[in-house]
Amino acid sequence: MMNEKSPFNYMKELQKLKDSFNFDFIALALAQPIEHYFVHKWEYALGNRSDRFKRIMLKPGKGIAGHVFKTGKALLVHDVEKTIMPSELFNYPVVATERLKSFGAIPLYQNGRVKGVLLGAYRERQQMTMQKFSEFKQVVDATFGSYYNEEMVKR
Repeated sequence: MMNEKSPFNYMKELQKLKDSFNFDFIALALAQPIEHYFVHKWEYALGNRSDRFKRIMLKPGKGIAGHVFKTGKALLVHDVEKTIMPSELFNYPVVATERLKSFGAIPLYQNGRVKGVLLGAYRERQQMTMQKFSEFKQVVDATFGSYYNEEMVKR
């Protein structure tokens, strides 16, 4: 469904997901080639408090998107305050900028490589439960079709 040759309305699909799960914030990061390095940038978002998220560009392994791009695994944070130390919050700029307290991030694969990261988040603690995250992953699988697959390689 999502490839360079077919049109895909990211904002429309993000809105459906936001409404379905009552997310406070939802965003899609895509890999951005810059010279010989790849950076990750939040390209599309809904529920944002400002446009600062658009300026966040992280190298692989940094931030939510960087972590998911690097590991290829989904990330669930039930409670930011209990999971991320305040001194480490600078490594998660979208969390700080958007004041996120609970979130789930899912890798989007294409041709066996992570090409995107989908983030669904809340501004209240303990809102992203394991059950809700599981449902989110199932809906993303159906919505994003062949672009999204569970981890391609089990480690």
